[in-house]
Amino acid sequence: MHQRTRSPLESLNLSLHKLTSDNKMAMFHLHLSQEAKRQRIQDKIIATHAGIEEHSAGYLRPWQLLKLKIDASEINMNSQDIIKFKPCFFSPLSTDTIRICLSKQLCKNTSNGGSLGYAGPGNTPSSTATQCPLILDLFREKYATSVRKGFCLDNLTTLRECGKGKWKQQPGLELTEKLSTESWQILRILEDLEHEVPHAVCDIRQNIQIDKTKGLTVAEVKAIMRVMAVRIGLDCYRRHSIMPMTTAEMASKELNEKSFKSPQVSADVEVQQGGFEEIQPEFDLSEQEKEPNEFDYESEHSPFPEVRAVVPETDDPGLPVNTFRMWVLGFIFTIVGSGINQFFSLRYPSVHIVSLVAELLAYPCGVFLAKVLPLWTISLGRLGSFTLNPDRHFNIKEHALIVIMSNVSFGYGSADSTNIIQASSARFYNFGLSAGFSVLVVLCAQLLGFGVAGLAAPWLVEPARIIWPQVLSNCAMLETLHSRANTVANGWKISRLRFFLYVTAGGFVWYFFPGLMFTALSYFTWICWIAPRNVVVNQLFGMQTGLGLSPITFDWSQVAYNTNPLLSPSWAAINVFAGFALFFWIVVPGIYYSNTWFTAYLPLMTADVYDRTGTVYDTARVISADNTLDVDAYRQYSPPYLPATYAFVYGLSFASITAVLTHIGVWHGKEVWAALKGKNKLDIHARLMRSYKKTPWYWYAAIIAIITAIAIVMVEVYHTKLPVYGVFLGLIIPAIYMIPCGIIQGITNVDANQLNVLAEFIGGYMFEGKPLANMIFKILSTDVVGQGVYFAMDMKLGHYLKIPPRTLFMAQGLATILGALTQAGVTIWMLGHIQDICSSDQSDGFTCPNGRTVYSSSVIWGLVGPRRLYSVGRIYSSLLHFFWIGAIAPLITYLLYKYTRNQFWKYINWPLIFVGTYNVPPATGINYSSWALVNFAFNHFIKKRFFAWWKKYNYILAAALDTGLALSGIVIFFCISYPGAVFPDWWGNTVYVNTADGEGVAYKSMPEVGYFGPANGTWS
Repeated sequence: MHQRTRSPLESLNLSLHKLTSDNKMAMFHLHLSQEAKRQRIQDKIIATHAGIEEHSAGYLRPWQLLKLKIDASEINMNSQDIIKFKPCFFSPLSTDTIRICLSKQLCKNTSNGGSLGYAGPGNTPSSTATQCPLILDLFREKYATSVRKGFCLDNLTTLRECGKGKWKQQPGLELTEKLSTESWQILRILEDLEHEVPHAVCDIRQNIQIDKTKGLTVAEVKAIMRVMAVRIGLDCYRRHSIMPMTTAEMASKELNEKSFKSPQVSADVEVQQGGFEEIQPEFDLSEQEKEPNEFDYESEHSPFPEVRAVVPETDDPGLPVNTFRMWVLGFIFTIVGSGINQFFSLRYPSVHIVSLVAELLAYPCGVFLAKVLPLWTISLGRLGSFTLNPDRHFNIKEHALIVIMSNVSFGYGSADSTNIIQASSARFYNFGLSAGFSVLVVLCAQLLGFGVAGLAAPWLVEPARIIWPQVLSNCAMLETLHSRANTVANGWKISRLRFFLYVTAGGFVWYFFPGLMFTALSYFTWICWIAPRNVVVNQLFGMQTGLGLSPITFDWSQVAYNTNPLLSPSWAAINVFAGFALFFWIVVPGIYYSNTWFTAYLPLMTADVYDRTGTVYDTARVISADNTLDVDAYRQYSPPYLPATYAFVYGLSFASITAVLTHIGVWHGKEVWAALKGKNKLDIHARLMRSYKKTPWYWYAAIIAIITAIAIVMVEVYHTKLPVYGVFLGLIIPAIYMIPCGIIQGITNVDANQLNVLAEFIGGYMFEGKPLANMIFKILSTDVVGQGVYFAMDMKLGHYLKIPPRTLFMAQGLATILGALTQAGVTIWMLGHIQDICSSDQSDGFTCPNGRTVYSSSVIWGLVGPRRLYSVGRIYSSLLHFFWIGAIAPLITYLLYKYTRNQFWKYINWPLIFVGTYNVPPATGINYSSWALVNFAFNHFIKKRFFAWWKKYNYILAAALDTGLALSGIVIFFCISYPGAVFPDWWGNTVYVNTADGEGVAYKSMPEVGYFGPANGTWS
C-alpha cells in the first residue's frame, strides 16, 4: 500500500515525539487539529520558548529574571566580568535594563571568541553558523528556574540589543512572513542537537527532506526551534528535576490569565535500574496545585486530575514490549500464582495472593533478567528470529504486561467456574463428571469474558471518562518503581518510592496486631464488651452479626473489605454509604424487630439460610438419590428462611438490575451512542494509542463464536440437562449488562454486577430441579460479565501505559488459557488426591468453602427454586416490587435535574445506592462506615485542601497499604496458620467473640413448640 509522504512539519512533530518519549519528559508536540482560537497565542508562546519572539515586549517579570543563575564557565567569563555582571543581574532592575545588561555581557564574550554552542569553554565556534541565532545553547543552565515557571528568556530582543551589525550578516532564523532558511542553517541546528540526543537527530534527518532552493516555511522553522526548546528542557530536567511546560499548558495560562496548575507532579522518567537513587526535590508546586477543573479533551493532558496524578502523558513507541523476558516472567507468575491461589482457595482459612504482590516481585526479576541475559539474536530459520534480550533496561511496559497477565489469571481470585467442579464432586452432588468437563467449563467462562470485554472496549476502554480508579493504583506503583522524579508537595519532600516503602513496611508490621496478636483491634466493638449479653446493644453495635454502628476499627482489611477507599471518588462513596445507612440502619431494623418474615428468630446479619427451627438449612435432607428435590422430604422438613439483611439484599439486587439500565440510558445514553458510531471524545492517551495497530473487533467476535460452539458441545456431551437455548439465553445477559456494569464500575470503582441474583432467578424458574444446569447457566451469565469487567480494567491499564493492543491481546489470551488450565488442573488433582477433601472436618482445613457455598445456593435456587419463595403469595413475593422501583428511581432524579438544573440531583446515583451494599452480608456496618470516613478524608478534604499532596501520594498510599496487608497476611498464613501454630488465647483475642454479637444471638427466643412459621406439611 502506498504510504503518504509526510510534510517536513509532520516529520518534525514525529521526530519530536520520539525525542521526548526517549528522554521521558513532557511532549512539546503540536497537534495539527488544535483549535484555531488558540493558534495565535500558541505561536507567540512557541516563539518565545524557542527564542524567536516577534515582539519587543517580553513576558518576563523582574523577579523571575532575578532567579536566573549564571554559570561563568559556560560563557567564558573571567572573574572581573563576573563581578561586573552580578550587580547588574541580581539588583531589582527593570526587565529592559536587565536585558541590556545581559546583552552587553553576552556580545562581549561572543566577540572575544566564546562559544555559544557545545564547543566547550575556551573554544571558538566551528563555523560561522555559531552566531547569536543559536544563543539557546548559552542559556541551558540559566533557563532552569524560568522554564520551571513556564517562561523563557526573550532571546531575540537580546540579540537585537547586541547585534552591532552582526545580526544583519546572516539571515539566521528571524521570523518573517517570507522566510527562506538555508540548508546549512538547519544542518547546523542538527549538528548542535546531535551532542545531546544523537539517536533523535538521525531520525530527524531521515524524515526531513530540505529543499535547498525553497528553504522552509515559518511553521517548519518553528517546529525545529521547538526541538531546540525541548533540548533545553531536557537539560533543565537533568540538572534540576523539573518539567517544562508544554505549549498547550502555556496557552491555557495565557487564555485564562490564571496561575498555572501543573497537570503532572511527577515526570515519566525511567531510571537506571538496580538502584534507588532519587532526584532531590527542587521546587514546591503546592501553591500552584489546586484541584483543577476538567480541561478540554483536546488538551495535551488528561481531562481528569486522578489520571494526571499517576499516568504518564508521553509515549515511546520504540520501547521493547514483546520480549523474551516479559513472556518468561509472565508465564511463571501466571502458573505459580494461579496454582497457589487455587490450591489455598479450597482451604479455610485461606490466603490470596493479589496482583500487587506480583507487581512488586516482578520488578527485581525483570531487572535481573535484563542484566544477565545475553544480547543475542537467535535465528529460527524460515520462521525468522527473535532477540533474547533487547537491552539492559527492564521498562514499564514489560512490567505492566506481566501485571496484566497476573491479573487475568489469578489477581482477582479463583475462577468462579472452578466452584462447579467442587460442587459436582463426590462430597456434594457426585455427578461423576470427567476431567474434560472440568477443563472446558473453566475455559469457556474465562474466554467468553475475554471476548465480550474486547467487543466492549470502545465503551469501556477508549473513553477518557471511564478512568477505572483501581487501575490508577497499579499505575502509581509502576510509576514509582520506574521513576525517580520528585517534587515538594505541601511541604512533603519524601519521594513516592520511599513513601511507598515506608508505608508498606509499616502496614506489614502493624497487621500482625489486628491479624494475629490482638484481633480485637479488628472488631473494636468496645460497647459490646461493656454489655456482652445485651442482645439489642450487640445487634446495633456488633461487627460480626450486628449492624456495626460504631465506625472504629484498626484493621485495614476491615476498612478496605469492599474496595480500597482511596480509589473511589467521594461522591460515589457518599451514595454507597447513604444507601447502606438508609436501608440497613433504618429499614432493616424495622423489618427485624417487627418480626417480618419471622426474621426476629434468626441472627440479624448473616449469610446463612435457616430452617424453621433456627438452625442452618440442611440441604441433604431434601435431595433424593438422583440429585432431584424430594418433595415429600421437603414438606416434612422446612422451607428455607432468610435473615432480615440477607432477604432485603435480594430486594436491593432486584432494584439494581433495572436501575443500572435506566441510569445508563438517561445519563450516559449519548456517550454510548457516540461510541457505537465511533465518535468518542479522544483524550491525550487515546490519541497516543493511534500510533499502534488496533486489535480488530472480529478477533474477539471469533473467540465468542468458537467458545459458544464449544459450550454447546459441552452441555450436550456431558448430559448437564441445560438445553442449547439455555446457553444462548445465558449469553444474552452479558450482552445487555456488560457495558452498563462496566461504565459504572469504571467511573466509581463500585462493582455493579448483581447478575448472579438475576441468573439464579431466571435459571431457577426455567431449570427448576436441575442443579447442574442452574450452575452452568449462572456461570455463563454472571461470570462472563464479572471476568469481562476485569479484562476491560486491564485493557485500560494497557491503554494508559501505551502497550500495543495486539501484544496486549496475545498476553491476555495466553494468560487466560494458561491460568484456566492451571486452576482446573489443580482442582482436579486436589479432589482426587487429598483425603476427605471438602468434608467439614478435613484435618488440614480443606473444606472447600466456595464450593460448599455454590452447592448450598444451587439447592435453594436450583432444587427448591424461586417459585416456592418469590412467586405471588409466597413469603418473599413483596420484594419483587423492587424491580419497578429500581427502574423509575433514576428517571425521577433525571427529570428533577432537567427541571431545576440543580447539580445535587446529578450526583444521586441510584445504582450505587442499591448495589453498593452487595457484600452485605457478610460485610457489616463497620466495613461501610470506616470505608466512607477514610474516603471522605482523603478524596474530599485532603484533595480539596492539599491537592498537591493528594496528587503525589494518594494512589501510592492505596497501593502501599494493600501491599503491606497482603505481604503480612501471606507471612502469617505460611509461617503460623498453615503449619498449625496458634497465638495464645488471651483477652485481646477473645473479648469480642464471647458476646451476643459473636455468638449470633437472635432477638426472639424460639416458641415453645420448637419452631416458627406454618404448621408441618402446610407448605409446598
